[in-house]
Amino acid sequence: VDTAEAHLRRVIASGDWALAPEASVGLAEAMLMKGRWSRARALLETASEARSVHVSARAMAILADELGHRGERAPAEELLTRAAARAESDTDAFVLVMRIRAALHSLVGEHDGARQAYLRAAERATLGDREDLLLEAALTYVDEDDDVMAVTALGQLLESVDDPTVLDHATLFHAHARLRLGEQDARRTIRQVADGGGPAAVKALVGLAELYEDEGRPEEARHLYERWRDHAPADPEPLRRIAQVLLGAGRASEAKDAAKTALDIGGPEDMEPTLLVMGDVHRALGDHEAAAACWRRVLKSADPDLAEHADERLRSLGSG
Repeated sequence: VDTAEAHLRRVIASGDWALAPEASVGLAEAMLMKGRWSRARALLETASEARSVHVSARAMAILADELGHRGERAPAEELLTRAAARAESDTDAFVLVMRIRAALHSLVGEHDGARQAYLRAAERATLGDREDLLLEAALTYVDEDDDVMAVTALGQLLESVDDPTVLDHATLFHAHARLRLGEQDARRTIRQVADGGGPAAVKALVGLAELYEDEGRPEEARHLYERWRDHAPADPEPLRRIAQVLLGAGRASEAKDAAKTALDIGGPEDMEPTLLVMGDVHRALGDHEAAAACWRRVLKSADPDLAEHADERLRSLGSG
């Protein structure tokens, strides 16, 4: 991020006004990654007035996305309306605006609004993007727990899709929806996707492992999480899942090894969820002081869900 920021600042300082507005958007994204909201907002507001349709629409869309996630729904909607009008002549910009509009609808549980935004984007998108957007639209039925419509929409998509990534994911989500409707033969399809090594293989592995956990089959779940770890050796999440399965099976010492490895390989952004699990391990081993120390480190997390989980755990120990 620092290297990119330095490069973008040089572009802006060069006085090349053909590149400066786009560089300002890139710099704003770097600022957002570093948590510098005020500076990012100023850059995006300036870039939104750029002559370039693509740059101005993109700036407005990114700004709207950030405002929406900060709970400022009205100004976010206003910006997206302006961005959509500005992007009418630029397909890529229009698709970006509709994707962000869909994401903000989903954020507040407005699944039909998200679906309509994805479908509007699909009408304008090129073939590869169109199929991906149609998949996103179909998955809004999954988000609202309407598995009957999900099976219908995903089934229709499977009959027409060519993109192998979309096809693999649509097959998997279709099978999961069928399984939730009681069609047990769908489990075989999920296993085939997991074993197929395609774009949705890891997602299928994780889904199967979660099914096994729900069914009280921890060893089979752990085996699949191990396979996930083989696919992504630098990702601490499989190790966190393995630790949790081992904890559930009463194997706290082994769980501690898995959680420690997750701490060792994870970056700063992975620390807090792993500390939650490590705290669980310490509690299972009877070391309540170490458990509380882990959870206190998560209390001030920028992620409210993580902070809430840490608070709940501390309260269960009688420690605030």
